[in-house]
Amino acid sequence: GVCPEIWVLDHPDVLCRLQEAYMLAGASIVYAFTFGASRIKLAGHIENDGQVAQLNERLAALSIQTRDAFIHSHPGQTVLIAGDLAPTGQFLQPAGDLGFDDLVGIYQQQVAGQIAAGVDLFVVETMMDLAQTRAALLAGRQACELPVMVSLTVAENGRTLAGNTPQAALLTLAALGADAFGLNCSFGPEKLSDLILPLLAVSPIPLLIKPNAGLPQLIGGKTVFPMDAAAFASAMKPLAEAGIALLGGCCGTGPAHIAALANAISASGLQRAGINSPPD
Repeated sequence: GVCPEIWVLDHPDVLCRLQEAYMLAGASIVYAFTFGASRIKLAGHIENDGQVAQLNERLAALSIQTRDAFIHSHPGQTVLIAGDLAPTGQFLQPAGDLGFDDLVGIYQQQVAGQIAAGVDLFVVETMMDLAQTRAALLAGRQACELPVMVSLTVAENGRTLAGNTPQAALLTLAALGADAFGLNCSFGPEKLSDLILPLLAVSPIPLLIKPNAGLPQLIGGKTVFPMDAAAFASAMKPLAEAGIALLGGCCGTGPAHIAALANAISASGLQRAGINSPPD
């Protein structure tokens, strides 16, 4: 019954401890807690739209401060903080009332605040629509030269909610300047790998995958993700060996999953590139 982003600002130690745990586990990219920090999502929780950029700056700064303290204690390790841009929950015209230029402006507010905080890159994630993904990518591209990764989520048929195929989305977004493309959430590693691996043959940019810890199950009234850390890492290792550049965990993946993944990649002699974001 509360706004998660504002709750985090009132309880910053909770987020900082969580993100430090992922850094200790070996994550080299951690997402700022700005998934729902657009003015559409924040409506009813803030006094005016002018607070959006400031709120994004404060949220991103929490992750940056946590990273800086971690690096001070662990010299030689690299951890990047990604500003997180996500779906607004509304549809673009003609399916909805949202205009494309308006949506670019909504993401620009978030981008401005996150740049002010000092993020290292941006990730446009869990997107269900190519057009909205384009809007977020353009907002980042117009504001700065920082890298922008894009990541879509797909339905059972392997397409986004809007009907876009991963290959069509990849080629479109790469042409618009995306620095990496991938899929996140959706499924566990096995099914998501069936969708991402064919893209290696056509992709002009690095690919990323950030699956859930298996398909969720309702047990005792709680949503549980059944795949343990060892099984998750075992399923992900072949993706690294095949050439997927960025590997991470979405829903249900705790620090143990990222630690097992980082260890599996290191054991295979590949460069480690674990990514993780706070639970949605």
